[in-house]
Amino acid sequence: MYLPHHFKEERLEILLPIIQEYPLGIIVTIDQGVASANHLPFFTKKGLYKRTYLK
Repeated sequence: MYLPHHFKEERLEILLPIIQEYPLGIIVTIDQGVASANHLPFFTKKGLYKRTYLK
């Protein structure tokens, strides 16, 4: 997906709270010209050294 530079966000301190508040994503695939959308839950887990992991 094309993402213009001015919309790009890579700071984890901004991204993680959004993912934790809205922990659902969608993956869209196309097979033989037919689009299919599936919901995927996002899980975060606190790990060693105060790192947060997205599972």
